[in-house]
Amino acid sequence: DFYIPKQYIDKAAVLSRLNQVVVVDRNQQNQAAFETRENGLDLISYTLSTTGLAGDGSFETPLGSYKVINKVDRFEYLQKNTSDVAGYAPFAIRFTGGAYIHGVPVEYEEKNGEKVDPGSKEYLHTIGTFPRSHMCVRNFTSHAEFLYNWMDGQNGAVIVIE
Repeated sequence: DFYIPKQYIDKAAVLSRLNQVVVVDRNQQNQAAFETRENGLDLISYTLSTTGLAGDGSFETPLGSYKVINKVDRFEYLQKNTSDVAGYAPFAIRFTGGAYIHGVPVEYEEKNGEKVDPGSKEYLHTIGTFPRSHMCVRNFTSHAEFLYNWMDGQNGAVIVIE
């Protein structure tokens, strides 16, 4: 059992109504998106995904049920052991701590001393094979964009199972 003092509970951050949920399966490396309808939950999409692997500077995608915290069109990440921005993950949906559902990460390229965006990547051959992200749930970029546009940022949830 845990005790959390009520001054740390944000009553505005609770779900008023569960509209959409993404269920991520760490064991099978896939995910399903569901939407509430009059007659229950409807399956909206089912796809491969890649979850986090515990290691040096990376973590397993945490098991549990989470309210969507926020959505950002680009989540920038740092080069290992530095404060330098290395690239970004597109169409990111944050669901806990540093864990997001997002598209294929893109590393900035260096041209004439400037960081340049080489453009988005749709595909990564390891999606759906085995855990290898730093904690996030990787998707094909077009599917991450679909989820980003579909997910209700106020009343959406992510459930991570094994």
